[in-house]
Amino acid sequence: MHTFWIINEFLFSIALGANTLINIPQIRILYNLKDSKSISLFREVGFLIIGIVCTLHGFYKSDYIYLFGLLANTLVRMVIIAQIVYYRRSQHSI
Repeated sequence: MHTFWIINEFLFSIALGANTLINIPQIRILYNLKDSKSISLFREVGFLIIGIVCTLHGFYKSDYIYLFGLLANTLVRMVIIAQIVYYRRSQHSI
């Protein structure tokens, strides 16, 4: 049973890291295109709120793998949201 727990913790860590890494290309695409019309701000804010709530859950449960994995994902989401808002405002000023 202990071996299963170790494997589960390892796979969970990999999954949380992958969850964050999957969103990083979005930052690069937004930066290169300088356009955020195809991205839903509502969806990204929703995922941010979920990430914040889950991060707090990890903090209160002292689950540091979960906490740091979701904290990294939440920070990436914040960058994406900042880019969406910035590019939408710059499009309106033209």
